[in-house]
Amino acid sequence: MEPTQKKEIQLAAFDFDGTLFLTDKAIWKAYQKALRAHGYDMDYNTYHTQCDGKDYRTFLGLLYDITDADMLASIHKAKKEAYREFYKFVTPDLMVLQTAQRLHESCKTAIVTTASRSAVEDILDIFNCKEYFDIIVAKEDVDHQKPSPEGYLKAMIQANACPSTTMIFEDSKTGIQAATLSGATVMQVVRNDGLTSYITR
Repeated sequence: MEPTQKKEIQLAAFDFDGTLFLTDKAIWKAYQKALRAHGYDMDYNTYHTQCDGKDYRTFLGLLYDITDADMLASIHKAKKEAYREFYKFVTPDLMVLQTAQRLHESCKTAIVTTASRSAVEDILDIFNCKEYFDIIVAKEDVDHQKPSPEGYLKAMIQANACPSTTMIFEDSKTGIQAATLSGATVMQVVRNDGLTSYITR
C-alpha cells in the first residue's frame, strides 16, 4: 500500500537499516564475529530483540557488562570491518525503495541513519539505487543518535523543508521516536507475512 500524499511534500526521509534494506542478519553476523574475537558470543534472536536499532555502546554494555570504552570501540571497529563480508545477507525492501523512487520525482529524498556513510553508500551501489536519494545523514554527521531527531532536522535544513512538509519512513521504536520528535508526518513500515505496508502515526 502506497502512502497517500494529502499535501505538498518537500522532503521524504527514509531510515536505512530495517526500512529500505533488511540488514539485520548481516549486522548480526558482523557483531558475532567481532564479539567472538573477544571471547563473547551473540545469537540472532538476542541481536534482533535487544540490539537492532540501538547504539552499540548501550546494548554491548548491558548484555556483556562491558564498561571499558576502549574495548567497546575495539569491538565496534571489528564489526565495521567484518560487515562487508556479510553484505550478501542484505536484502532490499522493494516496496519501500519503489516508494523512494516515486517520491524522488516530486520532492527531495533523504536517508537518515545510525549506520556509517561508507556502509550506506556500499549497499546503495550494490543495488544500484543511489540516484534515488539527494541527501544522506549518517552516523558521523550528528552528535546525537536516534531517538534524538537531530538527523531528521539536519535533513530538513539541507532540503529547505520544514516538519509540516516532511514525511518520514521508519520501522523501529527508536526511529519512530526520533521521527515523531522532529514534528514530521511519520509512516511506520510494517511487515506481515512478507508483505510491507505503511501506518500513519
